[in-house]
Amino acid sequence: MIEFARLWAFAAVPLPIVAWLLLPPLRERGALIVPASIWHVLARLSKHEGTRAIPRPPLFVLRTVGWLALVFALAGPLQRGAPLIQPTGRDLMIAVDISASMAEIDTEAGDTRRIDQVRELLETFIVGRAGDRIGLIGFAEDAHLISPLTFDIRAVAEMLNEMSVGLAGRRTDLGQAIGLAIKALRDEASSDRVLVVISDGETNLGDLSAFDAATLAASHNILIHTIGFARNIAEEDAAQLAEIAERTGGRFFQAVDPTLLDEIYAEIDRLVAIERPDNQPRLIQDLTWFPLSLALAVLSLLAWREWRTS
Repeated sequence: MIEFARLWAFAAVPLPIVAWLLLPPLRERGALIVPASIWHVLARLSKHEGTRAIPRPPLFVLRTVGWLALVFALAGPLQRGAPLIQPTGRDLMIAVDISASMAEIDTEAGDTRRIDQVRELLETFIVGRAGDRIGLIGFAEDAHLISPLTFDIRAVAEMLNEMSVGLAGRRTDLGQAIGLAIKALRDEASSDRVLVVISDGETNLGDLSAFDAATLAASHNILIHTIGFARNIAEEDAAQLAEIAERTGGRFFQAVDPTLLDEIYAEIDRLVAIERPDNQPRLIQDLTWFPLSLALAVLSLLAWREWRTS
């Protein structure tokens, strides 16, 4: 949709008519009457006789088009494009459990593996975080940085497909995953650093305990939210995830099916809210060049016509 930066410029449209009505007419220029016989001789001498006449639009039409083009250029036509993404100043790291237990199928959730359910709903969550810097970690026996912190949330969402069960081993080391997230977040200047851990809660490996890692995260002002995703998550596993979140001031969520996981993401969106201004700035395409070019073309044509007739 085309908008105008200076709508008041259209008040100048009737100015030529006002000038024609109010200003006195110019005196006619004197002209020398040349007999037809002499005119033909002059035409032959100037080699204009027999040349094809170039059709000329009426002066009134040309002047009208030129004036309107100038008015449109003065009005500043523009077109607003996609909204500009404004950084929120928040760094969000997401750690996803890709151990062997995430390949299990919960019957209440259908015939889909846990990791596939998480991947599908997590993609929607990531795409909705425009303005955040988001990173992605896949962990099992080892923790791997799948995507560093970036504003390119579409790329992060696509990297979800790179996380496959067994890529980082079969067992689970939650403490190493938190440690890797701390390493990625601690040196960032962001005042709001958040880690979201998604796991079925089974932790059976690691030199750095998940509790010690959570305490270290709290010392770096990193907030951890944990999501226990399994239909039959063990009570001690749920308690461990809750304790990890509590040590940093975060929250623990338990999802027994994909529907609850979707609701949990909505709750995290509320806790880690993205502030969007009412009048979000957008890319602006200036279209002034088009009417201005038309006006210059008309002016050139009028000047050429005057030169031809002089």
